[in-house]
Amino acid sequence: MNKHTVDLKRAKKLKELGWEKETLFWWESKRINGISRWDVYRELPSVYPSKFSYSAPIASELLKELPDFVTFGKAPRTGGKRYYADYIHKKDNNIYADTPVKALADMWIYLKEEGLI
Repeated sequence: MNKHTVDLKRAKKLKELGWEKETLFWWESKRINGISRWDVYRELPSVYPSKFSYSAPIASELLKELPDFVTFGKAPRTGGKRYYADYIHKKDNNIYADTPVKALADMWIYLKEEGLI
């Protein structure tokens, strides 16, 4: 599932910046055999919102939240970074990543940090 949802680091950053949308998947910390472990779950977290659960959006959920001025697609000849998200109002502002969800999440984070959404 990790290639289809944002990783835990990005999930925490999304929450820190105000992501409040419900998603199909969640990062949640659960204790298994006395050990805390983070994993992605389909069901709603047992305690939400909390510091032990984070939305884990998929690419389509991120696309729905990005403004129309963001373009997204497959990047030709960029080494291992095969996908991009681009903010068309600023020259040379492509964000490249190895999965679509990482590119889209990084763009949402960038736009939020810059006060553009």
